Amino acid sequence: MALLDPSEKDLIVYADRFGRRTIPSAVCWDPKKEEILVGRAARNRRGREPGPVESIKRKMGRDVSVQIGPHEMSPEQISAKILETLRESMRAHLQEQTGEVEVRVSRAVITVPAYFDAPQVEATREAGELAGLDVLGILQEPTAAAIYHTWKRQLGDGNFLVYDLGGGTFDV
Repeated sequence: MALLDPSEKDLIVYADRFGRRTIPSAVCWDPKKEEILVGRAARNRRGREPGPVESIKRKMGRDVSVQIGPHEMSPEQISAKILETLRESMRAHLQEQTGEVEVRVSRAVITVPAYFDAPQVEATREAGELAGLDVLGILQEPTAAAIYHTWKRQLGDGNFLVYDLGGGTFDV
């Protein structure tokens, strides 16, 4: 997760206080706290009941629901919870980095796997909107990586082979 800095010359990459740059896409119900957990807190409940819901993006755009504690949620609603957590984490990171009293993160470009079809892309846009984001666009993950790489290295026109290996997919 990254944010284009106000000068538009660099990206501010999210990192938590331990230097980790990722937040797991996991959601679960904590029966003791009676609340929905997202990220590492949810993933840490692996092996317990109720366990975390992971890989929800594979269900995006499908007419299914998942039980999260007392809540029956669509994949879009679950993804929105993850995006809300990402937005809040980035806001807190920026506030800490800049010392600003109030930092807002309200717009986003969201990436999706290259294999996503139109309903899955639209469901992802809906999840962003449910999370309170103005979704400026949806990009395929390999395309976003190529754009960043050519921008960061100031590469000119040309042909590039981009591959995305990880997270259960291999896209070229």
